[in-house]
Amino acid sequence: MVGVGLPTICGARSVVDSEYSLQQTYNGALRYLRIDLGYEVVERDKDAAYLLFRYETDKRKRSGAIEIVETKAGVQLIVKLPDMPEYREDMMKTELMNKLRRDYGQPAEKRRKKASKKKKASKKKDDDRSEGDDDDDGFESESETDNDDDY
Repeated sequence: MVGVGLPTICGARSVVDSEYSLQQTYNGALRYLRIDLGYEVVERDKDAAYLLFRYETDKRKRSGAIEIVETKAGVQLIVKLPDMPEYREDMMKTELMNKLRRDYGQPAEKRRKKASKKKKASKKKDDDRSEGDDDDDGFESESETDNDDDY
């Protein structure tokens, strides 16, 4: 009999692209585990960019891992909680990404793109203003209308 609607448990992992550097993602993950969650980090390697940790649920000690991998496209964050349903990995991944945003603000690339868009929008607005100096708003001014006082 196949379990319908049961969460995936064995060998699951949750992956997300991080918009932050490998160093920022690693440091944020370490602070998240130790400070925010109070988990015991049992092994860590900054050069290999992984963290192994222990936590307790239902009075059982469990293990988990966070890996940070640099790819051609950027940085990936991988969360593994082998004894837990996949949604728990997704929750941890989401919370960690939120922490990175709180700690580091907008990623540098997004800040550059936003600034560039604002600059372009401002330039376009200035261009539109200079083109619209002829005051053609669709309404006739009093000087443009005949002053017919024939009511």
